[in-house]
Formats: sequence, C-alpha cells, structure tokens
Amino acid sequence: MKQFSLISAMLIIFLFVSCSKDDVVMPTEYGKLSFNINTNKLKHSKTKNAGDLSEVTHAIVSIKKGGSVFQDYDLKKIKVSDWGSGKLVSDEIKLWVGSDYELVRFELQNKDNKTLYAAPLSGSALASKVKKPLALAFSVEADKTTPLQVEVLSTAGADPSDFGFVQFNVKVVSGFDKEMVLVNGGTYKIVVPASKTTYKVTLDDYYIAKYEVTQEQWLNIMGTKPKGFIGGNYPVNNISKAEALEFIKKLNEKTGENYRLPTEAEWLFAARGGNKSKAYKFAGNDNLATVAWYEDNSSMKVHPVGEKLANELGLYDMTGNVWEWCADTYDRTGYLAYDALELTNPKNEKGNFMVSRGGAFDLKSEGYFRIDKYGNNGAFWKGSNRNITYLEASVESIGFRLVKDN
Repeated sequence: MKQFSLISAMLIIFLFVSCSKDDVVMPTEYGKLSFNINTNKLKHSKTKNAGDLSEVTHAIVSIKKGGSVFQDYDLKKIKVSDWGSGKLVSDEIKLWVGSDYELVRFELQNKDNKTLYAAPLSGSALASKVKKPLALAFSVEADKTTPLQVEVLSTAGADPSDFGFVQFNVKVVSGFDKEMVLVNGGTYKIVVPASKTTYKVTLDDYYIAKYEVTQEQWLNIMGTKPKGFIGGNYPVNNISKAEALEFIKKLNEKTGENYRLPTEAEWLFAARGGNKSKAYKFAGNDNLATVAWYEDNSSMKVHPVGEKLANELGLYDMTGNVWEWCADTYDRTGYLAYDALELTNPKNEKGNFMVSRGGAFDLKSEGYFRIDKYGNNGAFWKGSNRNITYLEASVESIGFRLVKDN
C-alpha cells in the first residue's frame, strides 16, 4: 500500500509539472464588440415607434467556428453597458487568435427576453424589407471597441424566425498586426563604397513590426522557451534563421496571415525612416546612445524592446540590441550582388551565408551600426551594418522582426 501511495504521489507531481503554467499556451485576444444599430419600420408593424431602442436590454449572439457553435458564444447574452445614439457596447469578449468565426444569430431583446429586433439573412423571405441585405466583415481587436454596422428589422407583428439570421465572418486580429507600421514604398540609393557601386532600389508598400519579436511572443507561438530565456519583452535571441522561419510558419498557420522576414532592401529603407528619412547616421538619431543598446551602455546583455528612441517611422531597436535576420543571403564577398543597378523589390538569394542587420548589444564600433552610405554595405570585416553566419547557426546576439506585404 505504501508503494502504491508513493507511485500515485509521484504520478500526481509529474502531471502537475507537465501541465505547469509556463507550458500551457493560450493565444487569446480580449476586446469589446460594439454594434451601431439601424432599425427599419415594417409596413405591417403594429408598433407606433418601431425604431425605439429604449426597451432593449441585451443582444443575443451565436457564433460558429469551423461549422460548430463556439461554446462561449452559444446564445450568449450581451448586456447593454452603454446605450446612446443607437450604439451598444458589449461586455468583454474572448476569442482565439487567428480563427475565423461566423455570426449566425443576432437579436435584440428586452428584459423579459422577448426579441424586439432581429437581423435578416440575405436572401430570406424578409430580406427585401432591408435596404442593404447583410454581407459584413469586421475585426475584433484587443482592448479596442470595433464598431459593427448592423441593420435589423422590428419583429412587431412577425415571428423572429421569419427573419432568418445574419451570417458573416468574424476575423480576429492577431497581436502582431497591431504592432505593424505601414512603410509607403519609394525609391532610394544603396551605396557600396568598397565596390564603388550604387544601386537604385524601388520598393512597394509593406508593413514592418515596430519591435523585434519578443521572447513572450516566441513562447506563445512555439509553446517552448527559447534558449537563454529571460521572458517578457526581451527580444528573442539565440535563434537561428531556420528557427526564425519555423516560427513564422507556425505564426502564419495560426493567424492565416503571411508574415515573413524583411529583405535587406526593405530592412535598410525602414531603418533609414523610409520616405520620412532625416538622413541620420543611425536608425532615429545621430547620437548612438539615444537609439541603441551597444557595448558602452548595455552591460553586455539584451534589453527589453522599445526602451530607446524610435526612428522616423516609429520603429524601435533598428540599431543595436540584437542583429535582425533578413530574407537575403550573402555571396562569397559579403558585398551586395544584385543583377542590375536599378531594381524593384530586390532579394539576393545567390549565396550560402545568411545576412542579418542592425548591430547588437555586444558591439562597440560605430561602423557596425551606421545606416548611411558611409558606414553601410561594405564587406562584414570592414565594419559594415551587416552580419554573416550560417542557416542553422544560433547566435546570442541575433533575433528578428516581421514584415508583411500590404
């Protein structure tokens, strides 16, 4: 019996450790829905004021996910917490990041749970009563009220079942999208002093993340702690390019988006401030210490993202903290090796070496950080703002940030 008790206790401890909080990743978005309601008076309505919303106390909502009713939203009652000018702001909601939802029921009820208004299904018998049959899409964002234009009909003189129910997709916006900055495309020059070459590069619009991917984000997507785990808003580091690409693959699967690594040309254009560039030596200022963590001020370790000044586009840590993986590769010389002097959306894929940009916390020389033409794009060993390593190599001072096509 003692042996059995000991085994049982060990099993319980094992299960508890296996299911510790750090290992259970619940990627969830919290936010609020708001409904802007437009009511239409039915010809056969017996109600004198079919557009009066004063009796409405709550909305009834049912949401499907993957063809099944989402358990947290099976006839969910959303109380009216703010009611003015036909606007309802719901209680806090919770949805899974990256999933698509379908709203299959929407009714406004009174305190006796009587349905006063319902949204008709496009093509239903009463859809013609609605000026614009519903075919809507909206987003739910964390800590943000997102207006939803809903047109509903009074149920006075009719059964709610006559209306059918509105159907449309609910797309949850991932936390990553909220940290993306639009970079308006443009044309700029990349000068390679060592080879005396000047490239004229044109880029389309794209989005780039304000911050380097953090260790907390890595844990939420990968479900495992990165090497050298500190946590929170520290940039993920000790990550090989292959691991960064695996993270992006899983992130895209969960969100339905198409995040990727920036090309060198995109990274450099964004670091310089895009079309808002003030031609600084470093990303955001001529004073290195104001924008970067480097050997003189970092205590030789990474720091939380966003603690230094941002550049002209509102991007943080483009200089220093950790190097950032780019999509391009190096040729043997370490120089840029584009096929022509004038290019649109270039990407160098000729080499076997991986490229990263921006400099890191363990570097002292200003040459590693400069993004202007005098300190940039030479060979790595001549002190440029470029780094070279292999696909599978993980380095303490290398991380990455995300981009996405517009």
